[in-house]
Amino acid sequence: MPTEYAICDPRLRLEPGPPGARGLFLTRSLTDAEKGYEVIGGRLQPKRLTVYDVVTGNNFLSHLRDHVRPRQTGNLVFGVLFDLPQINDFYRPEVAFVPYSSWPPARRLPAGEAWSVVPALVVEVIGSDHGAERAALRASDYLRAGVSAVWVVRTDIWEVHQYSAHNVS
Repeated sequence: MPTEYAICDPRLRLEPGPPGARGLFLTRSLTDAEKGYEVIGGRLQPKRLTVYDVVTGNNFLSHLRDHVRPRQTGNLVFGVLFDLPQINDFYRPEVAFVPYSSWPPARRLPAGEAWSVVPALVVEVIGSDHGAERAALRASDYLRAGVSAVWVVRTDIWEVHQYSAHNVS
């Protein structure tokens, strides 16, 4: 039974795709206003980022790519929606690293809206309209789902907080 996710259209929901397809699909295409959403508390919520937040996320992606690409250890992605185990929300971190041990390179990537895999690392960019409490709750969700490391970048005060199953700094 598909779960309902409402925004403006009560018919909009994430559900399994056609036979043979991997991932979750929306029942209709998103409007431009709905793109960049996350599913929080069963509702589509826009992920509001400033230009500065997006550029910051891109800078982290660029630096991580310099480390990941020569080693060919996994997929480094930007802005992908994740369907994580043990949490009810679907998050879209700015940057995530999915190692080949979790998703081998020969395995086809999903064609759906959400990727059902646990990244090893996520980078969340939190701007001035998001509180530190929300960032800590989100980091806790990621860790509960099995993510090894979470970096929360606070662009309002330019701090990076690292969370892991073993320590928080």
